[in-house]
Amino acid sequence: MRGSPFEESTAASGDQSMYKLYRRENPVATDYRSRDTATAYHPSSWPQTGASGKSAESRTHVHQSNGESELYKSEPEVGDPEKVLTISEDRQCHRKLVLHMDVRNTILVADSVTNVSVEQALNSFLTGVTWGQVEANGNWVWCSSEPSLTAPRPGAITYYKYMENRLVQTPSDRALLRQATGDFTQENIGKRFESYFRDHLRDLEWHYGSKYDKRLTMQGHDGKLYHYIIPAFYKLINYLYENGRDFSVIIRTYGMDAPTVLAATDLTMQGLHPQFVNNVPVSVNHNCGRITRDEDNKFVVEIPKSPSLEKSKEKQLPADAEQQVLTNERDIYESFNRSEGITAFVDDFRFWQKNGYHHSCAKPLWIDPSRQDVHHIFFDDNIRVTDDDSIVNLRVFDSAVSGESRQVEPGEVERFEDMCLVQADLMESTGDIDYFIDKVALCERNYDKYLQLQNGHG
Repeated sequence: MRGSPFEESTAASGDQSMYKLYRRENPVATDYRSRDTATAYHPSSWPQTGASGKSAESRTHVHQSNGESELYKSEPEVGDPEKVLTISEDRQCHRKLVLHMDVRNTILVADSVTNVSVEQALNSFLTGVTWGQVEANGNWVWCSSEPSLTAPRPGAITYYKYMENRLVQTPSDRALLRQATGDFTQENIGKRFESYFRDHLRDLEWHYGSKYDKRLTMQGHDGKLYHYIIPAFYKLINYLYENGRDFSVIIRTYGMDAPTVLAATDLTMQGLHPQFVNNVPVSVNHNCGRITRDEDNKFVVEIPKSPSLEKSKEKQLPADAEQQVLTNERDIYESFNRSEGITAFVDDFRFWQKNGYHHSCAKPLWIDPSRQDVHHIFFDDNIRVTDDDSIVNLRVFDSAVSGESRQVEPGEVERFEDMCLVQADLMESTGDIDYFIDKVALCERNYDKYLQLQNGHG
């Protein structure tokens, strides 16, 4: 992690699901952690309250800013009371969603592969959203009293960055950094943020006992069980499926955690998660692809092997014959457009690290504004739209026939924030089960307006 942040503001949104409206009005009855598991996630169990029941003002809540710049801003629309599940306008609903999801601090907190505990991971995350400055004498001075996605003043840096500068000289030093930040709020330096740690640790607690598959949980140092993957991620998939949306999810990680994420997600899609009991027929490919760059900075993408081909008894092929390798950027982009279900790719961390964590060497995301039928959205806690050390390398095709894309620099990247790039907010997603749903709805509104402007209809 290179400094994840947290920001609160007030927004009114007409795209809130009726589940969220009911939950706010009946906080005890609809607390997702205490609901009967038989109705834990099923639209028929939600109230049919419509716009006529509550004013638009009553739907306003303290949450992420609606993120719409002056260029794209529009008044929120109150949904049709008959449409309990709605995510966007009709023209947006016909557009396929390709959701690229980072893993650590985006859809999960604890790293099951390296055995980092929930408490350590949450503490470490908080060091990346708390800010201060280094005085001339070398002493650390706090600038913030609460977590924030953005610096509270010019020149402020995160405590994580401060410790990284002090401790990390070689890649192996990162283990020392994890250890140094793992007890952050239990030490004097981070005591002021302990309440945030306790609140969000409580949000992650598993309330369903130990009879379920252990791959769905992580055990903390305190002996309690915690969610392995944040419920808001599963709710998003359920929500899109219930809406009949055309979508795919691509897990994008620098680590070794993709297989465990895919396994837990597959169990949940089968209805084996007590909070999401419906079987959702979304395929999960347990084979992982790879995205690397060669010495000439050219992309090399290994597409995950198809599980259906692996199971085929009729094909007697060499072990590597099913592995498709793509190097043309347009071909890579079109392959992602055709992706189905849930897949995973391991990105090239060494290349990013070797090049000083510069955005030009980070996880690539391709966009073609001439395509009206697909919308790519990347969620990652380390996205920085104004900084060089962002974790996503945004690339745009300037024409429908371009074989190669151009790199988008930070000044231009800003316009794609909350449209194709979302700096994931762990503080929000652990406490708000509709976080990803709301963010996707916001991105769709912004992208629709962007395409209208691009095609001369604004």
